[in-house]
Amino acid sequence: MPSWKKVITSGSNASLAQISASIVPTVTGDENLLAYDSTTGGITQITQVNAGDNLGNHTATENLNMANFSVQGATHVTASGTVQANVLEIKSGSYSTYEHFQRINVGNISTDQQTLTTLIIPGVSSISASFNYIKIMHMATDESDSRTQVMTAHAAWQRNSSGVVSGLEFSNTEEVKTPLNEVIIDPTRTTGTFDEDGNLILSVFHYNVDGAIHKLRYTVI
Repeated sequence: MPSWKKVITSGSNASLAQISASIVPTVTGDENLLAYDSTTGGITQITQVNAGDNLGNHTATENLNMANFSVQGATHVTASGTVQANVLEIKSGSYSTYEHFQRINVGNISTDQQTLTTLIIPGVSSISASFNYIKIMHMATDESDSRTQVMTAHAAWQRNSSGVVSGLEFSNTEEVKTPLNEVIIDPTRTTGTFDEDGNLILSVFHYNVDGAIHKLRYTVI
């Protein structure tokens, strides 16, 4: 590289293969930029404003892909179509209510008290350590959809200052079934226990059913 330097003053022309600098200024986001103008072949100045990525000043022409990042700080979210979420959280201050859905195909099952599933809330480390109540909306069908049974279970428990759980109690109600003389489970025997991770293991008394399918929508408070 030549040791000489040339000072370019206003009105001067220079043909350069490369421009380098020993000091690069720190950009805070609102400085003007210099860019190559392909129309004139010269350098043009671009004025920019530090306004984030300006999501609010245009209409999208394609889906917005958040790449697993969150949308935060929104005052209102309005949708004209379906809003989908793996977990629904309603938050007020430091308190939250979570809602989740599970579908379990247990196949052919014999008459007995059966462990149906473990209820978890994705993103929440423990049901027992974080909440005191769960409401379970439970629909059971057989493989051919020839019978349907709908139940609601409520469970509540106590937690001491160390987070130790005790006094788990269930209250169960059959809401409706069709046909009236066909049952899939005995809703009065629905119960549960907490595993070592604090998630609720749901147990039901299941009758002999071919291709039983269970759908569970549950809310924890």
